[in-house]
Amino acid sequence: MTYLEFKESCKQWLFDFGNYSEARVELLAMLCAHESLGGRYRKQVNGPALSIYQVEKIAHDDAWNRHRSIKMRAMQSGVVQDWPLMEHSDKYATFVAMHIIALDPNPIPTEPEQMAQWCKKHWNKGGKATPEKYLNDYTKWINGKL
Repeated sequence: MTYLEFKESCKQWLFDFGNYSEARVELLAMLCAHESLGGRYRKQVNGPALSIYQVEKIAHDDAWNRHRSIKMRAMQSGVVQDWPLMEHSDKYATFVAMHIIALDPNPIPTEPEQMAQWCKKHWNKGGKATPEKYLNDYTKWINGKL
């Protein structure tokens, strides 16, 4: 999918979930660009993560168990907890990812360099990715070169 296709879908999903912000859309775009190369990989190569955001089951379940508003928002949006959906439903994956993001009480960064730092610190804590790689993949995707 292209960056613009993702962005339009993501905006609509976040509106549907009552959780839209431009910063959230762009952070999710950066995650998608790096983690799955713009939606190309929905299952981690040699790993357990699923979705365009490459979420592991433990993070999925943690969001459902720890985030205060997830069950209420799920009921309002007609979403049901379903791990296998992570691989096949970008809307469901976005629902889960926005709640994982919300576990950080700080405001979502708005500048790409800060978003890349956030991705490394909060999404890819022990992984190999660097903030520079997040930023590079995001920029490439926006420019249609990913």
